[in-house]
Amino acid sequence: MITIRRLLAMIALCGALVGCVCLEGTSSDGEFEGLASAVPSGCRLDLVLVHGMGGYHPPDPKALLDGICKAADLKQVGEVEHQDFSDGKRYFGRLKRYCFRNQAGDKELNAWVYFWTGVTTPVKQRYLDYDREGGPGRLEVNGELKRRIVNKNFADVVLYLGPHGKAIRSGLRQTLEMMIEDGGGNTSGALAFQRRFAFVTFSLGSRMLLDTVAAMAESAAPRHRDVAEQIAEGFSGYFMLANQFALLELLQFSYEKGQARDADEISVVLSPQVTAFDKLLRRAEDSVPGKPRVPIVAFSDPNDILSYDIPPWMKEAFPGRFVNVSHHVVKTGYWIPFFGAVASPERAHNFYGSDPKVVDLIVNGTKP
Repeated sequence: MITIRRLLAMIALCGALVGCVCLEGTSSDGEFEGLASAVPSGCRLDLVLVHGMGGYHPPDPKALLDGICKAADLKQVGEVEHQDFSDGKRYFGRLKRYCFRNQAGDKELNAWVYFWTGVTTPVKQRYLDYDREGGPGRLEVNGELKRRIVNKNFADVVLYLGPHGKAIRSGLRQTLEMMIEDGGGNTSGALAFQRRFAFVTFSLGSRMLLDTVAAMAESAAPRHRDVAEQIAEGFSGYFMLANQFALLELLQFSYEKGQARDADEISVVLSPQVTAFDKLLRRAEDSVPGKPRVPIVAFSDPNDILSYDIPPWMKEAFPGRFVNVSHHVVKTGYWIPFFGAVASPERAHNFYGSDPKVVDLIVNGTKP
């Protein structure tokens, strides 16, 4: 059976016979600070990571965490802690918690890595595995593309937008509650760390986490609102890798709000989740005189066919909130005879976390 990797290798071989295209360059439409500024001496940073469609793609999340810790001169301490979320009948995902500290012991990073594929994988297997081999006449490449792109990945989007989204958001909410309630970290007791919070999310995971925090901020439950407010008070950065907001914002359109046939006559409708999240952050930011907006940084590779810049109308609606970063995760494209230039869209979508420049920007930002 042919695989995507073998297919790309054949394309690369064919392209090598004709010519290669060097893909370089990084640009942003604004400045932002990195995580290093959030962990001065005496601070603890709690970092939440959420994967996208199909799960974390090796070598992530380890590659991203290793890159952050190397740049910040942190070492892992203690064992990795595991937590499965369930109500006895339904499964809400798994959490892995890592702790890192510098040699002096006055800086700490706690990584709360959430895995939600356990919620969707059994459903995909039950409903879509019958199509795994396909019927007579399905070609190998088409079969592999369908299994990898549609059955494994796109199906996650459909499931999240349905009832299974509630289970995933429940797991994320419990992750955030555990994070806020955790008073550990500095086990030596030598320092009382000031706490900061940040998010690094992949693909669909960006929407999942924002939806969860926004729902908690607007919740009727005081405990949920309190968790969201504490996160906002110490919020130091949101880095969305392979951002898909523009695509998912299509969910906000309804014929009740715009029935025109001409695109120019259709009103843009902003999602209540983004509005609630921005409102939550602004309350915390405005309570401190002179405190700037904490930007949400959206990374995309021009050849990642599943990611988008933050749309202009969203940037206009929330001034100072969003920054777009365009970066070539895939460094080489190939000229294919009778076809044109191509770069691997799969690698462009999945390998942000292991890219040194992306890690550098997350850690150090763009500001001198």
